[in-house]
Amino acid sequence: MKQFNIIKPKDLPWENSLTGAAGCFAKTIFAYSDHHITAGESGAYTGHYRFDPGAKYPPVHIVHLPCELFITSGTFLLNGKPVTAGNWVQVLPDEDAAIVFSSEEGCEVIGFVRGGIRKANESSSLKKPESLSDPINPDTMPWVESPTGAPGCAGKKVFIYDSGGYTCHYRFAPGAAYPPVQFVGQPCELYVTSGILLVNNKPVPAGSWVQVLPDDTAAIVFSSEVGCEVISIVRGTIRKV
Repeated sequence: MKQFNIIKPKDLPWENSLTGAAGCFAKTIFAYSDHHITAGESGAYTGHYRFDPGAKYPPVHIVHLPCELFITSGTFLLNGKPVTAGNWVQVLPDEDAAIVFSSEEGCEVIGFVRGGIRKANESSSLKKPESLSDPINPDTMPWVESPTGAPGCAGKKVFIYDSGGYTCHYRFAPGAAYPPVQFVGQPCELYVTSGILLVNNKPVPAGSWVQVLPDDTAAIVFSSEVGCEVISIVRGTIRKV
């Protein structure tokens, strides 16, 4: 059984948004459902998004589970509330009030949809900007030693869920290695932002994604010879081996 998949977003073409919004483009990295918003509601997925200056999505509802967005360049707007590059924002599910994603100056965003996105109807009201969660800048958070006790491994948990899933930033010092772990229930996704991550000694360079599939029979070891930083999206749970 294949344990993980490596994807380089730079090798994927930008595609027109399935919403039909002008100036909005996407690269789907991982998809966990055959449902698309063209049919009314999407499933869970991870993607890169690009908004040209002045581009705007039609109103949508975040459903079932939160959506998390990390702004990599420019300024992103949620119902007019600005989120600048280097910040996270979490949009909680709400089937009553809708969200409009847009950008006046243009931006690029990484989006993690844990549940789904549903088209809003004409009667839907919009979430008030003041009701949206405030942006989180991971640069203002301290690095915390890994609870595994692995030397040279540290993290910053950005979002934590009762289900066991979470979103975090990890840092590996040169030569650092995690103890073996297994992923349970759902995949884990990691985006390498600097350096080179090793997944069972297979290199994943900066700018690449790796998806680790759930497998309760084989373990995964994360390490780095040169050091690296990683964004990790844990959709299920992690088990010590």
